[in-house]
Amino acid sequence: MIRCEGWGRFIFTITALFLVVFSFQASAETRPDPMDALWETWESESYTLQARESFQFPVAYDDIQARRWRLVVDGMDINCDLSVLRMADESLVYFETNESLHEVSIPWGEGEELIVVVTNRNRPGAVVVSFQGPPRDQSHASYSFDVNRALEKYAAGQRLDAEKFCRDALLKDEDDVVAKVLLAGFLRDRQE
Repeated sequence: MIRCEGWGRFIFTITALFLVVFSFQASAETRPDPMDALWETWESESYTLQARESFQFPVAYDDIQARRWRLVVDGMDINCDLSVLRMADESLVYFETNESLHEVSIPWGEGEELIVVVTNRNRPGAVVVSFQGPPRDQSHASYSFDVNRALEKYAAGQRLDAEKFCRDALLKDEDDVVAKVLLAGFLRDRQE
């Protein structure tokens, strides 16, 4: 049995939480996501488009309050293009052309906002746009925008950028526990 007191207990707790978060993150990249079986459709709408017609719409955190959600655009018998732009940093989350089915998993947090653009290809047809999330009876707690970006940078192997996003999160909210734990783990990895 490990016995920790004072700062030792604090460091042990932080390290344990860090290892759990990052082992989950690493394992999620190598095996199928069990959440895929749990998605439920929160909202769905059909649009009829002429050849080469497009439409766009915004999605804000207030519309979907979940840690992660999935955008599904199903052209059924027609192909379409889909682009998803994150407004806060103007980064392109997703861009694919000439597909009949698009599925985009979106990490999400308070203050997030996207612009979605769907463009039809060569012939008229219907497109169904669906927002899918976890079952509505589950907790929908979310990380902040900066913590989500830190997790993305860490998953891409960009640890210094991940640290920067954690620091940004703490500048905005010094009580952001997830940002504190992640940053402590990053610094521990660099042995600071």
